[in-house]
Amino acid sequence: MDNSLNLSKTSRKQEVFARVLLEAINEGLQSLGEGSKKAVNWYLGIDTPLLDGDFYKNLEVLIERLERTLGIGANILETMIIRSLYTKLGLTFEEKASYTFMDYVREAREDIR
Repeated sequence: MDNSLNLSKTSRKQEVFARVLLEAINEGLQSLGEGSKKAVNWYLGIDTPLLDGDFYKNLEVLIERLERTLGIGANILETMIIRSLYTKLGLTFEEKASYTFMDYVREAREDIR
């Protein structure tokens, strides 16, 4: 098989994954209510698209800011986002005590390859 075709399929899947993850993040923030979502977006600097530059590095920064801002409450929001992501991807979510948000993201990304 043509190697460039494989790379194209891989990059397309990763682009779709990133967009689905962004939808899940948006839905999670929407659960805070529109006014709160806008305030959190502004405070976290989400007006700059995550898709610019290194998506996963930007995502890590976003999650760090979210945790710093919301404290322990960020865990609830992160779980909502991850559950939504897994549902959208047709994956089964299983909570794992030692997993971080990024661990779940990596696992979902691997499962769709």
